[in-house]
Amino acid sequence: PEFHGSGFAVSPDGHILTMHHVVEDEPLLIVTIKGTDGRLRIYFAEVVATDKMLDLAVIKIPHRFQDTALLSDMDPVVGERLYGIGFPFDYGRMMIRAHVMRTDFPARFVDKKTGVVKMYIPKASYVWFPAGHGISGSPLFSERDHRVIGMTGIFRSFGHPLKINKDGKTVDQGIPAMAPAVLVPASAIRAFLDKHRIPYRRQ
Repeated sequence: PEFHGSGFAVSPDGHILTMHHVVEDEPLLIVTIKGTDGRLRIYFAEVVATDKMLDLAVIKIPHRFQDTALLSDMDPVVGERLYGIGFPFDYGRMMIRAHVMRTDFPARFVDKKTGVVKMYIPKASYVWFPAGHGISGSPLFSERDHRVIGMTGIFRSFGHPLKINKDGKTVDQGIPAMAPAVLVPASAIRAFLDKHRIPYRRQ
């Protein structure tokens, strides 16, 4: 199968954090990075570590990052405004504005056919933000400390992307539907990186 997702650099050594379901069962992983000079660079990636229950994964590319994201030490607060970046397939690179709807609840996803628990995030949050296919793995930053407070992946869309009729055809206006999404908190991300001895920026 062919999927598209987002991610962000956690170490200068080429480690990128994304979601497990983005890389699951993918025989070939390709990462595209737009440099400061505007040029696109394409790399083949390898999977370094995964956690299916938390829906987290780290991949690595042969690239040296000049800067990486900082993980927040704070927990999300209901009503808090967040911002982030992502690459939803239908809309291209975009900035995301979001706010926290609910915090500190166990997010559980069960296979409807088998009844098997596929994912379980003990202290998740719900955020409301514009979603699109390919947004999985997008970092969300807190306005309080401007650090990554979590990463989004699983969402349930309400409504449809805004479309207009032009010359008898329906065309996309580039505005995605709004959706409540599960936020994997920075505390869970940090524990995952520590468990697998993945280097990341701490200060």
